[in-house]
Amino acid sequence: MRILVVEDERDLLQSLCLVLREEGYAVDAASNGENGLFQALNYDYDAIVLDVMLPKLDGWELLERLRRKKL
Repeated sequence: MRILVVEDERDLLQSLCLVLREEGYAVDAASNGENGLFQALNYDYDAIVLDVMLPKLDGWELLERLRRKKL
């Protein structure tokens, strides 16, 4: 299973990725909304862990744009 974690708080991002990897998941990370949207549009993920208060592009807008492109 491949998961994308989009979180701007560095320590939390690292902790989430570490725990998910320890559980056997393939994990990619993005630290802002623009990078998260780029990765979500260009790679296939089984799940996305998404913060809603992100720099450059908030999580709600990221989700809306992703739904328009991927559905």
